Amino acid sequence: MDVFAHIEPPENVSEEYARRAVEAVRIEVYGDSHSMTVAANFDDVPYIYRGRNQSRHLPHINFDIHAPRRLQLRAELDRSELALRGIEGDLNLETDRTKLEARDLAGKLRLKMDRGDATITGMRGALDVENDRTDLTLNLVQIDGNSRLETHRGNIDLRVPQSQGLSIHANRGRREEFHTDLPVTIQSMSRDRIDGTINGGGPELVVRTERGKVTLRRD
Repeated sequence: MDVFAHIEPPENVSEEYARRAVEAVRIEVYGDSHSMTVAANFDDVPYIYRGRNQSRHLPHINFDIHAPRRLQLRAELDRSELALRGIEGDLNLETDRTKLEARDLAGKLRLKMDRGDATITGMRGALDVENDRTDLTLNLVQIDGNSRLETHRGNIDLRVPQSQGLSIHANRGRREEFHTDLPVTIQSMSRDRIDGTINGGGPELVVRTERGKVTLRRD
């Protein structure tokens, strides 16, 4: 596996501080033939002192990871960019103020995002998504395992084949929005919940929103 990290110096600082900040970043990669973790460590980035006040300006990091198609991957990123292509396995991604672009995935994707934006195009498997103030677009997705979509103050746009079968469990209320352009057969409905099936049912899709919106569309 090859991991490439392009570190960009922080903005609006002196040339000397920018150099020291870049040199202080440590890219940590560890694991074995079955699992790998990739993380950026900013612990040694120096502080700027102004009287009693102190602050740090962190560099920006762009990750490009080349690996065998089948693997388990765990990545933790803060204010970075991540691009993934052609991976099959268990993917565990946790990001903060990060841009994510992924294509041609298979397996189980666990994605936890705090701010930022993400686009995933082409996936077959199961989803476990939790977003906060994040917009996520999922194109050409075939769901074949029980999945969960949860968003807080963000939007998730999920596009699946017209023939996709699902068992839907979604919350509903004044601050929650769930829309679908695939016909849903309602099994039960209350003021705060809707349960139903699409195309006769299939893997469970649990949808939870809080001041956000989840939209299910046909590709």
